[in-house]
Amino acid sequence: MSNQRAIFQVIKSLTGQANILTIPRVFIDFTGTVEAAMVLSQIIYWSDRASHGWFYKSYPEWKEELALSEYHVHKAVKGLQGKGILRTRVMRANGSPTLHYLLDVEAFTKAITAFLDPPAKRKKRLQDIDWLTATIRRGRDDEKYDELEELALAKDVAKAKARGS
Repeated sequence: MSNQRAIFQVIKSLTGQANILTIPRVFIDFTGTVEAAMVLSQIIYWSDRASHGWFYKSYPEWKEELALSEYHVHKAVKGLQGKGILRTRVMRANGSPTLHYLLDVEAFTKAITAFLDPPAKRKKRLQDIDWLTATIRRGRDDEKYDELEELALAKDVAKAKARGS
């Protein structure tokens, strides 16, 4: 058994699976901070479990769940709102006004997709494919013909998608 697995087994036996936090690495890059990535990850988790997507959580609940201060949660929420992927609203919960959260799934999907495949990266990839296509047409690098042909096809598909959108 690996050290990591053994340590996780001890943690699970003492505290349960619910006390292990995981964050997709890309969320850290996307949000800019570990704290915001943690909040985003939990917002996605709770959004799936809430009726109509809205859920509420007090700052003490965030602290208990993520070990983050009110300041860090507030800052993370503001950052996610700034990206246009999170909406908040004060509504009643258990008779008291409580801050509710709603992940805009469509906006998040668009934002994370754009983040993972920015136009500059896409343009560079298409330029590389153009160069490779020209190389094929000149008859160079015959041993890589199949690979380059696949890249050229991918470029054609990307152009067709761009025309279609």
